[in-house]
Amino acid sequence: MEWEIRVLGPVQLRGAGHVDALGSAKERLLLAALAYNVGRPVSLDTLVHRLWDDAPPGRPGASLHAYVARIRRRLRLIGAGERLVQQAHTYTLELDADRVDCHRFQSLTAQARSLSDGGNDTEALRLLAEAEELWRGEPLAGLPGQWAEHIRGLLTERRLPTQLIRTAAELRNGHFADLVPDLTALLAERPTDELVAGRLMTASYGLGAPGGRTARLRLRTAPSA
Repeated sequence: MEWEIRVLGPVQLRGAGHVDALGSAKERLLLAALAYNVGRPVSLDTLVHRLWDDAPPGRPGASLHAYVARIRRRLRLIGAGERLVQQAHTYTLELDADRVDCHRFQSLTAQARSLSDGGNDTEALRLLAEAEELWRGEPLAGLPGQWAEHIRGLLTERRLPTQLIRTAAELRNGHFADLVPDLTALLAERPTDELVAGRLMTASYGLGAPGGRTARLRLRTAPSA
């Protein structure tokens, strides 16, 4: 892909042979706020709230327009052209959703799920590996504010179905050695998740490792949700 917007990690623009981390946290937050709703108009009031919560500066519109101008210039520099469109009290980032890593992640996961359900685990696993490579760390890393924190949580939760599709396909194909460390780490994050614990037990038994008993014990002793 010749250029893209990244939010699955630090917010960045990638294109023209380099990565642009943008000039300020507010620029990154604005780009993320528009990219999350790519192709749809976002009102000025919504953008002001996403950038400043309930404590905007004295002239939030002027500050917002200045950040928009900077992002437009950066988009042109990576070869994206004129993608940020202003209409009556709204801004729209007009581009293919697959140019934004979080939306591409969702698309790849949906395709992989369909393939896996149809019995094509090989192609499903290839797409899932491509989806996982999009993650570079915590979503919207380092960005402050209520909206950023909320979206961080949503995007992190959306990663779980991808991991579950992959582990199911890997189990069906007997890839136990690859799964045990991944499922052990996932169970540490979700100690009461019976599905994850069950898959760790299956992978551990298949490998002949003691992790199945560990998973049972962890699930048994975990506090109830």
